[in-house]
Amino acid sequence: MHSSPRTDLIDPDASSGLGVFLMAARVTVLLPWLLAFPYNPFRTQRSSAMSEDAFNMSIRKFLKEVGITSQRKLEETVREGQTGGKKLKVRMTLTAEGTGLNHVVDGEIELP
Repeated sequence: MHSSPRTDLIDPDASSGLGVFLMAARVTVLLPWLLAFPYNPFRTQRSSAMSEDAFNMSIRKFLKEVGITSQRKLEETVREGQTGGKKLKVRMTLTAEGTGLNHVVDGEIELP
């Protein structure tokens, strides 16, 4: 009885067998090798995304601090009766040292 050789053992498209193992082994060996290059676009995108995440978290932390402390100061001002009228006109100015950033937000807060 003569049978043909098993092609699924070396066929990377096979759904099981040695071919799948060999493909996984190639990826396992090649991926670290590819990521080791200094100008690898995959590594650059990953580190860029990580630095972008850190940047966004830093901004959010700062804005949270601004929001919390600003609300406390406004509440103190109203409690101490330092306001007159039904609305409090407010202005928030954002600047960044060493830049030309000067962002102004004007608004009104209804008083109790």
